[in-house]
Amino acid sequence: MTIKIAVLGAGNRGREAYGEYLRNNPGEAQIVAAAEPNSHKRNSFAKEHDIKAENLFESWEELLAKEKLADGIIISTMDKMHLEPAKKAMEKGYKILLEKPIAPNLEDTLEILNHNKKYNVDVLVCHVLRYTSFYKKLKELLDRQLIGKVQFIDHIENIGYYHFAHSFVRGNWRTTKEAAPIILQKTCHDLDLIYWLFEKKAVELTSKGKLSYFNQENAPENSAKRCIECGVESDCPYSAKKIYLTGETKWPVSVITDDLSAEGVYKAVKEGSYGRCVYQSDNNVADTQTVQMTLEDNIEVNFALTAFSEEINRTTKIFGSHG
Repeated sequence: MTIKIAVLGAGNRGREAYGEYLRNNPGEAQIVAAAEPNSHKRNSFAKEHDIKAENLFESWEELLAKEKLADGIIISTMDKMHLEPAKKAMEKGYKILLEKPIAPNLEDTLEILNHNKKYNVDVLVCHVLRYTSFYKKLKELLDRQLIGKVQFIDHIENIGYYHFAHSFVRGNWRTTKEAAPIILQKTCHDLDLIYWLFEKKAVELTSKGKLSYFNQENAPENSAKRCIECGVESDCPYSAKKIYLTGETKWPVSVITDDLSAEGVYKAVKEGSYGRCVYQSDNNVADTQTVQMTLEDNIEVNFALTAFSEEINRTTKIFGSHG
């Protein structure tokens, strides 16, 4: 029997990540319903998955007002739109795949937890790195105590300079007015990995973050508010022209406009939020953050996230009593 899935939010996560996976692996599950306020995205998603018109909705409220349409539901709305659809989906009896973070604050997170205890349905949070070959192998080696008793962990999340500029200076996660803080929105992956890999809770924790670079003070002389108009753009690694006007149409370009023609992308850079100078945006999230933790069994952890890396990756060093 084919598992039926409904999707709330057909954006980068719902459509380009989970939707694309299911389209390429049709034997695993079938998307049969979707809610998406953007008509272009909604209709494109429907065509890709052959969703019937009666199962397409502009809002999650409309979809969840119907009788249960599927076995499971993917909640890939923005961070601050997780609480209510998650609760309603539990009440309807859906199995839930909930995009991280669970919620942008502790109160909403606990409310989701308590609602789950009441309705007792499966909720899986999208901490996807647990399921990668690399981290599964690392977990196996640690469980075998190949390097003895773990003493110290040094872990860095290298966000990537253009990824940071795209998502956290110009994009949807640039301000805590719209989304969760970066350490929760982005780095929940890393904190989840540390908890999962070592199976120890933190007994002490300190953290500090700062927005030290992407602000007006660091705007170069003769720079403009938009990259299209900037006299020093050619010397700037964060230039929107360099990031988006490449001829590519996949991420991150696919996020900035529904019209992926050369003219459409240029118009988005010229007029939209993704064409703004990184030093003159309305961002407020940290571009560097550090966390020092002591886990149970006196395991010390040094963690950092940084915007200022060439590559998008994570670097981890684990020191044990025997290696």
